[in-house]
Amino acid sequence: MYRNLPERIGHCLITGSLLLASLPTHAAEPAQFSGYIDAMYVANSSITTGPENTFNTEAEADASGYLHDISGRIDLDMDKNGQISVEQVFGSWVANEQFTLNGGRMNSPLGLEKEDRPNLLDSITHGLIYRELDAQSPTLPGNNLDGVTGDFDMEIGTLTLGIIDEPHSVPEKNAYLVSAVLAPNEMVEIELNYLSQEDPTTTELTSAGDNKSLAGLSYGDMGDINVTVTLANLTLAAEVASGTEVVNLMWGIHGILDMTDRLSGAIRYESVNFDSLPTSTTGVSYSRKDLTQWTVSGTVALTDRLDMVGEISILDNGSVESKSGLLDFVLTLGDYN
Repeated sequence: MYRNLPERIGHCLITGSLLLASLPTHAAEPAQFSGYIDAMYVANSSITTGPENTFNTEAEADASGYLHDISGRIDLDMDKNGQISVEQVFGSWVANEQFTLNGGRMNSPLGLEKEDRPNLLDSITHGLIYRELDAQSPTLPGNNLDGVTGDFDMEIGTLTLGIIDEPHSVPEKNAYLVSAVLAPNEMVEIELNYLSQEDPTTTELTSAGDNKSLAGLSYGDMGDINVTVTLANLTLAAEVASGTEVVNLMWGIHGILDMTDRLSGAIRYESVNFDSLPTSTTGVSYSRKDLTQWTVSGTVALTDRLDMVGEISILDNGSVESKSGLLDFVLTLGDYN
């Protein structure tokens, strides 16, 4: 099914370059292309849907162009079914050394784990916290936002302020983003993130309680704090997140040990605690069971651009324990970031 994968990636790159053609042809720098190919083998999984003993191949092709202090970027994704979607497309204007203005569709800064596979913390799959944050942008592919942001470069880090479309498509409503990335020293990075969202209505909460499903339900204002400490061959990270509605507390810890230049191991533990929801039955509420998940993975760098990763996960929803075993090959292309 994926024998035409190189052709599809080529089409992605061509599409990206055409979309960037709106930049004048006398741009100061030529367009740059990058991306990755992610081939995951599902050996055994009761966590994710889909058949076992199967390869799922995904890819991303990114293109960016520059004209003096203005730049444009587009990221195109191909999922395991061969469908192509726009992950990011935005323009940036560098006003001066302290301020950059961005507009378009961009990855959300919320969360320790970022959107794309190569940017995860040495694991194959996203964790619980990312999946809950991703669910808060139900109308867009991935954990992304549409809007305008401004980046303020400070001596200790970067402050980002943004006005975006309300993630749940509430008519004529905007949401507000505040994000700070602080680096007090070379070993420590701290992220502080806040995203305002419309609170769910009583009707929406009751419907979710009756149906025992949180699909598409707003968690209200979201906050996330994460800290990463990088030592000589050890990386430690911790994250705490919450919403004003539905989700009470989410937290997780991560550890990555670089055993050699080519071999590393990682472990992740996360927990998500939910509030009770009302139902249409008087005096009865729906309490979604809390979630916990262990993930252990190992990475072998076969070359500078090709990684092989194995992962085992155990997910406990309070009633059923689900397990998965995955093997992944990730090839990065160009100067991917």
